[in-house]
Amino acid sequence: MLIVASCDNKKRFSSFSDAGKAVDIVSPGEGIWSFVLDGEYEACSGTSMAAPFVTGTAALIFSLDNSLSACEVKDIIINSSTETVTGYGFEYPLLNVGEAVSRVK
Repeated sequence: MLIVASCDNKKRFSSFSDAGKAVDIVSPGEGIWSFVLDGEYEACSGTSMAAPFVTGTAALIFSLDNSLSACEVKDIIINSSTETVTGYGFEYPLLNVGEAVSRVK
């Protein structure tokens, strides 16, 4: 399990996002285009927008090496961060999909 917090497109911690020691990673979660009713789409915000970026990264990693354990994938995602985001006195790794995928052997 990964606990995901949200940031905006300027890498600022989202005011609505939960914070604390339990958070594992931050990914974009503000102004994310999403489908809504009647085939329309709109910019949405929330940790529900941030979590799919992390899930997709995990899926990419598993597609490259399905012998990895869930814990190994979690470690790759967290430890491949090259930037951090600060929120409520905590510093969190920022998701880096390209770096995470490049670390799969």
